[in-house]
This record gives sequence, C-alpha cells and structure tokens, in this order.
Amino acid sequence: ASNYISLGTTSNLLTTGLHVNNADGDLRIRTGNSEAMRIDASGNVGMGVSAPTGALHVSRSGLEAGITLERKTSATAKFTMAANDGKLVFTDQNQSATRMVIDASGNVLVGTTNATVGSSNTDTGTSISGTGTIFVSKAGAVMSCNRNSTNGAAVVLRREGLSVGSIAVTTSATSYNTSSDYRLKTDAQP
Repeated sequence: ASNYISLGTTSNLLTTGLHVNNADGDLRIRTGNSEAMRIDASGNVGMGVSAPTGALHVSRSGLEAGITLERKTSATAKFTMAANDGKLVFTDQNQSATRMVIDASGNVLVGTTNATVGSSNTDTGTSISGTGTIFVSKAGAVMSCNRNSTNGAAVVLRREGLSVGSIAVTTSATSYNTSSDYRLKTDAQP
C-alpha cells in the first residue's frame, strides 16, 4: 500500500495537482512537474522551498522573492515587499518607486536607496543607520515638531539617558533650555 494520496495528473509521480504524503505529513502542491508550495506537518508554508523554516517562507532563484499586497477599488493600491540583493525592499507598484529599504547593515532608508543621504550629497530622503544616526535631506525644512495642547518641551536632548536640555514651546514663544545658558547671553565676558 502507498503512503500518499494524489489528486491531479499522474504518471509515476504527480506532475500537477495535490499530493498528501503520510510518511512526513506534508501537503504538496505541484504544477509544471515541480513542487510549487508545501505545507509541512507543523503548519509552516513554503513556496519555492521544500523545508520551510517559518510560518511563511518564500524563496525564488534568480528573481525577487516577495509578497505583493493589492487593493482593487477605484483607488487601486499595490505594494511589494521583497528580498533583493541582501535587502528588504518595499515598492509602490503603482508609481514604480522604492518607498523603503532595510539594507544588510540594518540601515532603514525612506525615500532613498542611499545610506549616506545628506551627509555629503544632495540626495533627498531619510536614512536611519543601524548605529543610531539619522540623516534627513530635502529642499526646505527637514524637521517639524508639533506639541499638541499645553505648553512644554517639544524636543528633549539627552546624554547617557539624562536630560541636558530642551526646546520648549508656548502659544507665542520658543525657549532653548540648557544646564548652562552662558552661550546664549549676548554680553557674556570671559
């Protein structure tokens, strides 16, 4: 007796269809004489891989391995999240534009593919490095801080976790607060 059940086009081996193997408990879907998808005994789904290592494991040779999300209405939205050349890339398919990249160094790049945006060039975008440095570059204001309700700090500056200064706002003024206001005085004498 065989240890499997097959539904589909069969010769000696299932070429197109559904294949359940009792020996390993896996459910396989085959098309074009090769395995297209597998659900293993633990519930992991593999597409392009016969031994999935996570809940969803997508693998493709020579092509981007990705997931496309699409909403079809009057305002169609289509985005792809794909592994490509050591990077995780989020692409707006409607605009054919890269919106965000996480590179192999852990840098998060928004609106750019350049990890050194603004440091020595005029590229536009935001780069948050894996070591904590943030670069923002564009024509015009690059930062906007808005405090909703009540007066107080809009920006707090810290060193080793301790507050060492702030920029506070009221409905009509901005104040720069530091542990020493020596440099802010116009008549300071040495």
